[in-house]
Amino acid sequence: MGPEKSKEVLNAATEAQVDAINKRVRMFIDYKKYSMHTFGEMVGIAAGGISRAINPEGKYSMGIDKYLKMFIVFPELNPHWLLFGEGSMVITEEYDTRPESVKGLKVEIEQLRSENQRLTHKQEAYQEILSLLGSNINLP
Repeated sequence: MGPEKSKEVLNAATEAQVDAINKRVRMFIDYKKYSMHTFGEMVGIAAGGISRAINPEGKYSMGIDKYLKMFIVFPELNPHWLLFGEGSMVITEEYDTRPESVKGLKVEIEQLRSENQRLTHKQEAYQEILSLLGSNINLP
């Protein structure tokens, strides 16, 4: 394969990737139930530019700054999904429910309760000392 053919293949692959990313942008807009105009305003691109980018016949590509702005405006948007089509569209908080993690958290909670109780008793003792000192100061 010659250099010109390699360049054509690379350009075709890049176009396909951009098209796939733009389709996922459309999916995200639909998921958020935004109009093109509203979404465009939020990420700083004209609604027409968004429409051209996500139109299957269009070959318009948004600049990297627009994609970065999407990640800032929509922190739940999974960058890996948008760029590569892998994983879920939105990032959700996942909790570690493995038994060893839960057991570790239970131990930590007990330690914190014990520390809280110890500090409460210490505070009460200090308050009692301050009270006694205060009553001695007021003596004639």
